[in-house]
Amino acid sequence: MKTNKAPKAAPDSQLRMNERKWSKALMAAGYTVVPYVLLDRQDELKLSPVELNVLMQLANYWWQADNLPHPSKASLAKRMGVSPKTVQRAIRRLQAAGFINRKYRYHSTTRGQLTTIYEFEGLIAALKPLGKQELDRREQRRKEEATRGDRKKGKLRLVPKPKDEDVEF
Repeated sequence: MKTNKAPKAAPDSQLRMNERKWSKALMAAGYTVVPYVLLDRQDELKLSPVELNVLMQLANYWWQADNLPHPSKASLAKRMGVSPKTVQRAIRRLQAAGFINRKYRYHSTTRGQLTTIYEFEGLIAALKPLGKQELDRREQRRKEEATRGDRKKGKLRLVPKPKDEDVEF
């Protein structure tokens, strides 16, 4: 059984390509990796601009797979230039849609609430079929381009310019 795999550039060469696009200084300041289909299929996922921005902000806090993000709603709101209530409503909608799950944390001695941990299993599960569709689309396109390259190309020929007396108006 053949599996579709996206071509992967070596991490160093990928970084250099991004440095050529964004500049070495900006890439040195840091970057966030998100799946292409999250941005490309925002409409299919029915994500509002605020919800997508919340997801992007949460992704920016997610540096390692086993260290889930846990920013405060106030810090997310400040970054986005909206109220904490706007962020809270977006997070509630994202959870209702099954894209994120919230894990509440409490301080062991004071019993006060700490910032919430955000899990992305639902979003990842929703993106996987879209990722497969994208890989299938790319494979189909690659096959079409390969067969197109085998066709004989017509020869170009020069058509003589008409003489002024041959042209009628």
